[in-house]
Amino acid sequence: MQLFISSQSIDTGNQVVFQKISGSMQGFTLGVSGSKSFEPSSPLFFLASSGSSVLSCSMPLEKNKWHHICAQYNRSPGKSRLELWSNSRLQATSARSSFGEWGFKTSPLHIGSGSNHVTSSLTAANSGFVPRQTFSGSIDEFRVFHSYRSHTAQRTFRHKSIFP
Repeated sequence: MQLFISSQSIDTGNQVVFQKISGSMQGFTLGVSGSKSFEPSSPLFFLASSGSSVLSCSMPLEKNKWHHICAQYNRSPGKSRLELWSNSRLQATSARSSFGEWGFKTSPLHIGSGSNHVTSSLTAANSGFVPRQTFSGSIDEFRVFHSYRSHTAQRTFRHKSIFP
C-alpha cells in the first residue's frame, strides 16, 4: 500500500492501519503509535500472534510524506519472521517463530479501524496493542497477497496498478 501520515493526525494515540484477528489474540495488526505533531516521524509497527507465539517489529515512518509499505510474514526456510519494508527497502524484522494455521479465514479484515490486539505474553513490552482512535491518514493501492513479495516484485509493482 501507499501510506501517508499527517503530522496533524497522530497527536491522540495509537491507530490501526489494518487488522485481521480472531477474537482478540490470534491474527495481525499494522498500526501507528501515537506521537506529538512536532515529531518528524511516528513508529509504524506490525504485530502478529497465534496462541503463545507473538512476533512484532517496528520502524519510524516520516510524516507528511507518501511511503510504499509492505508488511509481511516471511515463511521462507530459515526466516519465519515478520518484515516491514518501506519504499522497497527492508527496515525492520522480528525474531523467528513459526506459526501454524492462523485460524481466522472467516474473520473480517479491517482497514482504518480495529480493536484491541491482546497477546498471551505477560511482559509489558509485548502485552498487545490498544487503539485510541480510527486511522486518520491516507491509504492508497491497498493490496493483500497470499504469498511472499520479493524485493524485486515490490520494486516492480509499487507504482503500477494490478488487475485480477
